[in-house]
Amino acid sequence: MSLALKVARRFVASFFNVGDVILYGKYKNKKGRILSFGQDAKGNPTVTLEPVPKGRKQNKTMTLFKIWKMPKPVEEKQAMDLSQRVVARYKLAGVEMGRTVTVGTIRIHRYSDHFVITDLTNAGMRGKKVKILSITLGGGSAQDRQSWAENTAEALVHLRTYDDVRHLLNRMHEEDPYVNGDLREVRGIDIEPTGAKITLKTNTGLEVEAAPDAFRVLNRQPMTHPKTGKPMNTFQDTNYYSRDKKGAGAFFTWLKANLSQANSMDMADFRRLWDTLDAKYDFH
Repeated sequence: MSLALKVARRFVASFFNVGDVILYGKYKNKKGRILSFGQDAKGNPTVTLEPVPKGRKQNKTMTLFKIWKMPKPVEEKQAMDLSQRVVARYKLAGVEMGRTVTVGTIRIHRYSDHFVITDLTNAGMRGKKVKILSITLGGGSAQDRQSWAENTAEALVHLRTYDDVRHLLNRMHEEDPYVNGDLREVRGIDIEPTGAKITLKTNTGLEVEAAPDAFRVLNRQPMTHPKTGKPMNTFQDTNYYSRDKKGAGAFFTWLKANLSQANSMDMADFRRLWDTLDAKYDFH
């Protein structure tokens, strides 16, 4: 018996049995039922599957290691302890479309059709470069791309470094040449370091976001009917934002040391503070 087959049989004994429903296909999104195990002409371990649902589809034989375990059934998920459920919710929330997540030394942002990964190792440093990697799937149907995006999002949140991401990209590209990465470099000083951003919703209803190089304050006021004066279900939003990095840095330093005071300030108070700090701003 070949070494590969011995390893495969130990793998099968640990994970798979005849009759198990598993996942297969390029994006591991097709279901099949295991009928038997064997080996090909070269002695490589194989598995024969019956597609689920069967219909007119023919049975398929493929390399053993191209199949995946099905996710845990609902009843097993419900049996998870509280800490596991909290982690699961965090992972799901962290990979939603339009969300940005920071794990380890990488920042991940998911768009509708691609991911942008920023290496934060040199973020905020003068004279250093920061790598920004865009990962896309160029081919396949809309369903294939959606499935790829979901699987990739789930994989990315388990990584910690830029090298981990490059390794994953290389593996995906080997399996599917349409998966590509586009790398560019920007100045480290232009990238916000991890944990540098302050977000505050004040008691006066203002939404404040501040970083060493920029700030924004949203002032949302409910609108009233021009004739009756009754409140309407609409709001008027005014965004105040920094005009230069010097003023933004001064405001960030002040805010970090005076969060409790800022929590009770209204928009007029913030404008007076910016004038005192010589922090130039615009609004729209």
